[in-house]
Amino acid sequence: MLLTRACFVPAIAALLCLGCGGSGSPTTPSGSTTTTNTTTTTTGTTSSGGSTTFSFTRTPLDASRIQWVTPLGNLNPPAHTFPTEHVYFYHHFGRESDAQYDVFAPADGSIVTIQRGDDDALYIASSGIHTYYLGHMLADSSLATGSRVTAGQRVGTTSPVSHALDLGVLNSTVNVAFITPNRYSTNSLHAEAPLPYFAEPLKSQLYGIVRSTAGNLDGTINYDRSGTASGNWFHETLGIAESVGPAAGPRHIAFVRDPEDPSRKVVSLGGTVSTAGIYYMDASDPDPVNITPSSGPVVLHLSNTQQAITGVPMTVTLTTGTRMRVQFRGGDAFYVR
Repeated sequence: MLLTRACFVPAIAALLCLGCGGSGSPTTPSGSTTTTNTTTTTTGTTSSGGSTTFSFTRTPLDASRIQWVTPLGNLNPPAHTFPTEHVYFYHHFGRESDAQYDVFAPADGSIVTIQRGDDDALYIASSGIHTYYLGHMLADSSLATGSRVTAGQRVGTTSPVSHALDLGVLNSTVNVAFITPNRYSTNSLHAEAPLPYFAEPLKSQLYGIVRSTAGNLDGTINYDRSGTASGNWFHETLGIAESVGPAAGPRHIAFVRDPEDPSRKVVSLGGTVSTAGIYYMDASDPDPVNITPSSGPVVLHLSNTQQAITGVPMTVTLTTGTRMRVQFRGGDAFYVR
């Protein structure tokens, strides 16, 4: 569930002190960030005196309901052409006939916004610098902006239109180093991995069901490498202000890794040039971090089982360090950072 600039309400803006430099930059807390064998907890105070202590002491679903967890970086173009900034708790895959399950607040906090629709999202401020959110759920009708919730409190149910529940963490002191940060939403710019914030034994239990072969089970959302093909690209017709949101996804392309098997190189295509989808590069194709303007036209060999294609050529040419030409299946388009 993406929080775009269009629905980024002033209450959250004030809370997170969103800014890409200048006077709007996030407040730096006094104190320290510690990682122990029980949880990752940020301790101290903000400059305004607010607490920065934060941890999850309850899973958002009963343990028996959680089938598996995906790391950061899930791909689902065109809605999530770029690596997703939250994790997913799968609960109804193959269980479509089951009743919906209760959803619980994993940490204390105050609701700063509720997005209601076909399914809902809750944003909950839990410390002076941390906000967490739950998406693809149905929030209880009794909840309202400003409501206080406690860890373990039921806040709704899972959604019948999704197999998985979103859990994301925003930290206003974190700034993900995208090449063009003003193209991104708050959800992306200030994203942190949620699982390190769970108290033991919950943290170890959840890591035990993360679906990934990576050594880093938290995943990643930022593959941007300056002067190379690696990372996120925007169709040249996308202005800065319209870079994110549902309408933008079809005009995105990303050269990244499969979050469940990072040994596999992936082109995540939102559309425009050709059919949206996740295309796997041949193992012998060059790593996108090694494709630079000096490489000239580079041919990748892409496969997609859903479209029953294997080894179809995509030609990628970096005309500059920030402009790329992509030719694929008859389509021809330019992308920029």
